[in-house]
Amino acid sequence: MKELLVKRHTGNKSKVTVIITVHNYEDYIIQCLNSVFQQTINHIDLIVYDDCSSDNSTIYIKQWVEENASRFENILVARHRENKGLSTTRNECFELATTPYVFVLDADNTIYPRCLELLKSAIDKTDADFAYSYARIHNGKKSLLNIYPWNPQLLFKENYIDAMVMLKKSTWSNVGGYSIMENLGWEDYDLWLKIHEYGGWATLVPEILCEYRVHTKSMISTNTGYNTDRLWQIIRSQHRRFFSKYEKNHQGTKNSAWYQTQIDILTHSSKLLEQRIKSTTSHPLFQKWQKYCEWKRKILAGE
Repeated sequence: MKELLVKRHTGNKSKVTVIITVHNYEDYIIQCLNSVFQQTINHIDLIVYDDCSSDNSTIYIKQWVEENASRFENILVARHRENKGLSTTRNECFELATTPYVFVLDADNTIYPRCLELLKSAIDKTDADFAYSYARIHNGKKSLLNIYPWNPQLLFKENYIDAMVMLKKSTWSNVGGYSIMENLGWEDYDLWLKIHEYGGWATLVPEILCEYRVHTKSMISTNTGYNTDRLWQIIRSQHRRFFSKYEKNHQGTKNSAWYQTQIDILTHSSKLLEQRIKSTTSHPLFQKWQKYCEWKRKILAGE
């Protein structure tokens, strides 16, 4: 059962809906919502879905929406009366969205002002199924996520793309949405693999456009980190053909095409980042990231 808390329609049409899923994130939800408010793109729909939080998340959301609803073309706030899990909640958000593009945002993360504008532009120009960007990890350390361009051979090794992406609603529908998994944590990984198997692909915008927060309540701390072995079993079971295909590419010498592909991607990503922030190449984050790329390149090359 769901409870509809807020529903406001202006009659105007947007191209992008931001969906935010919430579960006991009263400490972070307002910062998340403010980051959406500050987007440079003019027309945005907003859907916030609380998955039966036991804290004050819903109260804070309703108060914020009452004060800021005029920023959005269409806005909807709903709440589950019992916890349904991340995949179910995200799928319900997608079903409620009426725009061609949907940006997926968890309540403990934030996006930078040009995020929606640049990701939408990337999809428009490339016709990719989804777009993502570099993400800064908010944990007291200067590090990045999402630094590699789309490459299925990298998905064979790990999920290197966070859930914060702008996705075509039609693609979500065509692949059957997020799978309801036995163990939580890798719903996005499973979705990327389904999109690849469907014949889809993604484009990377080589700019830092969002921030991923690591904290004691985050899924990576409370669930995913303790279930890695089981999650791998589930993923490999659901995508046997994919892993069988790339297992062959992975076996071989360190001079194989698989290793060379990863080296090429590291080099390409480094060049893109350098082009974007030429004026700040002395920044510690840039230097640390370059050292990491060089270290991994040597490992892959067997040096």
